[in-house]
Amino acid sequence: MGLEEKFSANKDKTEGKAEEVVGKLTEDDEKVAHGKGKQFRGDAKSAGEKIKDAGEEVVEGVKGLFDKK
Repeated sequence: MGLEEKFSANKDKTEGKAEEVVGKLTEDDEKVAHGKGKQFRGDAKSAGEKIKDAGEEVVEGVKGLFDKK
């Protein structure tokens, strides 16, 4: 996962958690839901990057098999 993508995902998670907490303190259900949604977006970004990284590793492994022959 690239540094920029990792930062973006963590930023969404952190902002979402803060918004969720503020929503709970102010009893604003809409803000709570928006905060949880933002956290989910950060989690999805992280998962997507991990899948992308794993795919790149598989491609490199397959290339390595053909290079050895």
